Amino acid sequence: MFEELRAIRQFLPCSAFILISSEFECDEMGNHRAFVTDVSLKAPVSVETLEFSLAQAVINRRLSAGYYDELAEKETAI
Repeated sequence: MFEELRAIRQFLPCSAFILISSEFECDEMGNHRAFVTDVSLKAPVSVETLEFSLAQAVINRRLSAGYYDELAEKETAI
């Protein structure tokens, strides 16, 4: 399963991903799993958690992709 998820990440590098599984111990909103996903959630998931996770996944994807580093460089160059 890991290789399949990694391949999807490589094929769609700008897309944010959320994995949901009942096998996870807890929700993980950090970007330490960025090589596979941007957020991982333990099922079942509340609507509130999913809404927050959608926003956090985009932030984590941008962090992992260097989006904010590039933005800071552009602002410094001005």
